[in-house]
Amino acid sequence: MATKKTTNPAEPDFSFFQKIKTGDRYADANVKHPEYGYADSGSYMLNALLCGDIFGGFHLNRFFMAAGEQGSGKSYMMKNNFIKPLMDLGYYIFYYDTEHETNEDQLIEENGFNPNQFKLVQEHTTAEDVFVSIAELLDTLEADKGKKMKNERKVAFVLDSLGGMSTKKTTNDATKGELKQDMTKAKVVKAMFTNITNRCGNLGIPMFITNHIYMATDGYGDPKRIANGEGAKYFASVILTMRKTLDVPDRNTKEVKGIILEATVFKSRMVKPRKTAMLYLDYNTGLNKFYGLHNVALDAGLIEEFSASKYPELVEKMPKDGNGQKTRKTCYVIMDKKKDPKDWIVCLASKVDRKEYIGTILEEINEYVKKEYKFRPPSLGSAEDNDAPEVEDSEIDEAIEDLNLADAAKAESLRKGVNGED
Repeated sequence: MATKKTTNPAEPDFSFFQKIKTGDRYADANVKHPEYGYADSGSYMLNALLCGDIFGGFHLNRFFMAAGEQGSGKSYMMKNNFIKPLMDLGYYIFYYDTEHETNEDQLIEENGFNPNQFKLVQEHTTAEDVFVSIAELLDTLEADKGKKMKNERKVAFVLDSLGGMSTKKTTNDATKGELKQDMTKAKVVKAMFTNITNRCGNLGIPMFITNHIYMATDGYGDPKRIANGEGAKYFASVILTMRKTLDVPDRNTKEVKGIILEATVFKSRMVKPRKTAMLYLDYNTGLNKFYGLHNVALDAGLIEEFSASKYPELVEKMPKDGNGQKTRKTCYVIMDKKKDPKDWIVCLASKVDRKEYIGTILEEINEYVKKEYKFRPPSLGSAEDNDAPEVEDSEIDEAIEDLNLADAAKAESLRKGVNGED
């Protein structure tokens, strides 16, 4: 007699494993680890790059790095879009300034910092000193937390910049008059982030790191590289590369009043790599909250260029010029699905990134961002339906060859460094 197959087998018994102690208080008590949420950066598109949600922001127990050339807005973003929002949430800031570019009075007067809410640390100029200082702070915070399940002390770290740190070896060599290549910094930086990343995560401590981009001369891969070894790159949850694309002059004085920035996801545990956003940084008011949303709205089909032949019913809604005539400048139609098409807004393309225009379709834009920006688990059972990317064998061979050449170049560079060669 044939054995009858069970169509709905009972779920396996996992109680044996559930009773095993791991030493993790949360896991052993079957309690979820604390969630710390997000701090709004003040820019919808920056939020999209940080976490795949325009209403999100900086994750409050992870590390973030902004890497770029000089004048790309790294420090400005750190002060005004990381520190200020955190202070508003009641956080205390330990500000490690390794470039000695500011002082307490400047931070208070120019940025509006509460003097009781930050400590500027400038005497620690070497990677070893910064490492020890942060580790000792974490020792104090861990002791203060004790057996409590969640750290109640709201605190954040800022390191401006990673590239500004020296090492004890470099300092000692300079004292002796021996200017040799320093191979220790990358190791110290890696050791620091290996030690502090998980500890900060458990305590709910976010960290903002600024870093430099340099031009590589080995001839392999991207000529623009993030400086200072692999340690910070491995442990930062989000890395954005930033570059200035355009100076924005004041219409009246012609003086530069801000810049257009291009921010690109270099690495993220939440957002797909190489996602890019244009941001507008005004030197007086900071990052514009709405700028850059129009690019996403165009991709999502939520706005499009106005055409009288396509939208005759909206002709009367066209903006007027200085003479009271319908403008000849490029306009956009805000295709708000919540409204009847005859009630859609028509606005100048130059003004689309404003609350009264693009701000009327934020929820729809965010739906698109969540779908297109965030990492998502593949749908169950869909793997066989996914088409493999069309890549020629020659492309694969070239990629492998480039990797081998890059590895060979890296090995040669390390050999020279160990041997003290130029």
